[in-house]
Amino acid sequence: MINLIKKWWFPVIWLSINIFLYVTILFTNDTIVLWHISLSYKGINHFVEVFKIPLYFFAAGIPIYGIILTIKRIDQSERQLNEFRNQNQQTKKSIIEQAFFKLLESHTSFVESLVFPSITGQGRNIFNQFHANFTGRFHKHDWESSTDYIADFKTVYLEYLHTSGGETIYVYFNNLNNILKHLDENKLIVDIDSLINIFRSQLSKYELLFIMYHSISNIIPGFLKLVREFDVLKYINIKEPVKTGKFDSFVIYKNN
Repeated sequence: MINLIKKWWFPVIWLSINIFLYVTILFTNDTIVLWHISLSYKGINHFVEVFKIPLYFFAAGIPIYGIILTIKRIDQSERQLNEFRNQNQQTKKSIIEQAFFKLLESHTSFVESLVFPSITGQGRNIFNQFHANFTGRFHKHDWESSTDYIADFKTVYLEYLHTSGGETIYVYFNNLNNILKHLDENKLIVDIDSLINIFRSQLSKYELLFIMYHSISNIIPGFLKLVREFDVLKYINIKEPVKTGKFDSFVIYKNN
């Protein structure tokens, strides 16, 4: 019924029926003569008596037509509200995406100028040698007598970062954590899969290894959870993480 009265042709049909009733009564009732109708009380009463059916029909249509106008106004208001919400959502999404790309751009610039005290060179490629040096340091530890592999790994890893990576390596991981937190806070608004794919594409295979080491060491609260949630290590080569006969860093990452 609501859809019916919302149609534009409803008032047209309504008026047409009224006109038809008036004309029908006018030409089929022999007692009607136009000059009997006047502006006097008797004339008006005569007019109402003769044309009472179309008048009732006409009067009944007025509130219905009022409903039509009200519904149209409500529909228009709803459309305007939805358009505003969509525009607001798109604006918010655009702001979030711009913030993400600024964070990523800032981090990329930082990585391009990255230097470590123990390694000659600069930029993303130094992670190759940085990992080779860490592998050597890892295997020097006495894992056979270890009673807490995770605690010992964290000790070995932190000592290596402090002596070989300097303060810049901590800035590196804080940057990554801030990017992931930004995505996590806005994952219901943006196309999270698209943005996380862009994020992954910036990481070299040796960066992925250190992200795993850093996350299982629990140096940054919540970092491991974010890395797992967004599957940051999706393309890691599981044969490359450090391991011994009794300790496998990748197994710890998957199961801890």
